[in-house]
Amino acid sequence: MADNYTQEEKDNGKVMAILSYIGILVLIPILTGDVKKSGWVRFHATQGVNLCIAGILCSILSWVPILNIILGIVGLAIVILSILGIINVVKGEAKELPLVGQFDLLSKIM
Repeated sequence: MADNYTQEEKDNGKVMAILSYIGILVLIPILTGDVKKSGWVRFHATQGVNLCIAGILCSILSWVPILNIILGIVGLAIVILSILGIINVVKGEAKELPLVGQFDLLSKIM
C-alpha cells in the first residue's frame, strides 16, 4: 500500500495506531471514531483487527488436542506480527503485515 499519509496525521494518530496492534485494544480506535478521522489509524486498525481475529480463532481452536501445538506456533507468529506492526507505526510506515495484511476485515464489520 502506498504511504499517502501526512506527517501530521502520523504524529496525531501514533498512539491509536499502536493500540491497534495490542489484541482487543484495537477496539479503542474503532470505538472512539479515530478510524473514520484518520486513514493512518484506519490502516493500522485494519491490520490489528486481522491479527485480533486470528488470535481469537487460534485460542478457540487450541482446545482441540491435536491442533494445540500447531496453534501455539501460530500464536507466537501473531505476537511477532503485532510487534512488527508496532515497529512500523513507530517508524512512520504503512506496510501490510505478511499473511494477514492483505485482508480488510474492518470494512466488513463497520
